[in-house]
Amino acid sequence: MMKLTSGASPNTKIVVKGGLRKELPLAEEFKSQGNSYFVSLEYSKAIDCYTRCIDAIENHASSKLIEKPLEMKMLIYSNRAQAYIKLKCYPKAFDDANKACTLDSSHVKSLGRRGTASYYLGKYKQARKDFITVLLKDSGNKLFLLYL
Repeated sequence: MMKLTSGASPNTKIVVKGGLRKELPLAEEFKSQGNSYFVSLEYSKAIDCYTRCIDAIENHASSKLIEKPLEMKMLIYSNRAQAYIKLKCYPKAFDDANKACTLDSSHVKSLGRRGTASYYLGKYKQARKDFITVLLKDSGNKLFLLYL
């Protein structure tokens, strides 16, 4: 017979003090789920979750639980833009990246995503402007030199 290490009998319910589950706002859950779908290359499902996240931020009282709702909204628009780029839906990607840039004009990823969408839409002047801005803000970012 095995020696019990904790002194507890089998099937004893363990209670952890202070182990309450922190309730996440609905928007946070949609964001997390969308990010998981994106990593799994399920871009359409990620877009759906990101859309639900934006709706939760805009229309529900739970958005008051979010520390920085405008920053989160900007990140979600940027993430959704990248998912649209992966699906080659460049007009929608441009719109989302542009909304993200409107919320934070210095967000490098959003600028790069708007530039990428602009490039594929044939808006070369806009793409060049965004890529140069990215390079000025993040000189180590050489990815966009391919487009210039």
